[in-house]
Amino acid sequence: MVHHLPPRLRPFLSTLFLYPLTAAVISLLPLLLWQWNPVFIRSTYGEAYQPFELFGFWGAAAVLGRTLWLLWTVKPLTWPRVLPILVPAAILLHFLGLISEYSTPAWDYNCYQSAAAAILAQSSPYSGCYLYPPLLAEILAAFHTLLLKITFISRGEADRSWAIVFYLFQCAQFFSLALAYPLIYRFARRLGFEKTTAVLLTAALLLINNPLLRTLRHTQVNLFVLDLFLLALLLAGRVPLLSGFSAAVGINLKLYPAVLFIPWLLTRRWRPILFALIGLALIILLSAGWGQEWSLWEQFLSASQSFPLGNQFRDNSLHSLVFNGLGFFAGPMGMTAETFRAIVSIIVAALSLLLAGWIGLRIFRRQQSLKTAAAPIPASAELHYFSQAMDSLALGLLLAPRVWEHHYVLAVPIVLWGMAISGRERPLLVGTAAILMLALPTFDIYPLSYHRLAGLLLMLYLTSPRETSRRLDTGGIVD
Repeated sequence: MVHHLPPRLRPFLSTLFLYPLTAAVISLLPLLLWQWNPVFIRSTYGEAYQPFELFGFWGAAAVLGRTLWLLWTVKPLTWPRVLPILVPAAILLHFLGLISEYSTPAWDYNCYQSAAAAILAQSSPYSGCYLYPPLLAEILAAFHTLLLKITFISRGEADRSWAIVFYLFQCAQFFSLALAYPLIYRFARRLGFEKTTAVLLTAALLLINNPLLRTLRHTQVNLFVLDLFLLALLLAGRVPLLSGFSAAVGINLKLYPAVLFIPWLLTRRWRPILFALIGLALIILLSAGWGQEWSLWEQFLSASQSFPLGNQFRDNSLHSLVFNGLGFFAGPMGMTAETFRAIVSIIVAALSLLLAGWIGLRIFRRQQSLKTAAAPIPASAELHYFSQAMDSLALGLLLAPRVWEHHYVLAVPIVLWGMAISGRERPLLVGTAAILMLALPTFDIYPLSYHRLAGLLLMLYLTSPRETSRRLDTGGIVD
């Protein structure tokens, strides 16, 4: 299949297809060394934590080995040639250190594991704090069952098996980071940034990124969702099968990638839509025992109807903003709890409709501008597609019932897009929006904790359809 693709796409896809094998080898070597336990290995944090430290060694060996090999093949060694090699290596070593030092199951991961254990016990995974479609819990349960059978590593002990499942989850976090770099870089290049600028922007967006740090701290799944979203977005026109299936898997982790159906429909990308629907059907049928057992999905749909709404200040959802803002006045005004909840619901619904209408109008105007453009060139048509996709993703972040700080990992492509559209004309405002969404640490101070929501709204203001039309008229993306 690779030989029938554009030459510039072949190295990327070849790497992508070999990636799971490479990741598996680097992840399994520490487990084998841990089980062997020779006299020449020891641990800082004890035997139970040793796999993470050994993963740090093997991961560093892989990163440095690949870096040296690439440097050996580059002639001459100039900065424009060397930076794309050294920068991702430095980023990977940085995050490898974080994962090898600070891998402890957080509350979020414990929810995943509890749901997986409930599935194995043939009870409902939704009786606790698990809120996602069944896929994630089913994957963890499957790995636990498999590891119990590999007694050489797990010794047939349930606790040890769960510990190894968490270790593999953390390995997957690292390799998701490793995959996020080329995906973000490729998105930057397709937005028109030149190579060195794309390298430096990608590095900055990964390193100065509090939502990413919180994703790792809370052992969340947002990195997987970001990778799958970008794969689906970037490959829709070139490898629709992989694009559609990436979206299907992403939707089964968190619903955000479902917003891609909007730009796909508007730009008539029928094949990724078809493959996404096929992927969704296959995942659902597989989860339901090929149609024999629908209880998990019935439980998920039932739990979704009473989705818990947050009231923490760091939750940047409309509900949290209204709930906490009105909450300061509810007591002095003598509101009952029922009246308070009803007023909050009305205000949130009104704001949601207002924002949905605003985004819908932006999408409509952008669609109209493309129709009136005189034979737009491919670069302009791609900008149109990306702009519709970013507006759709922003709509998902604006209307979600809970938007924790780590969800804003998904805002990375929105920031890049904003820089491409308006970064040259309004660098201070675009930079402010990026800082508000990604750079500021997490804190709970009303209303200042809603800086991510403010940054997103500011970025949308700076990327109006008029700005996109101007880019369409000039036939380019970045001047």
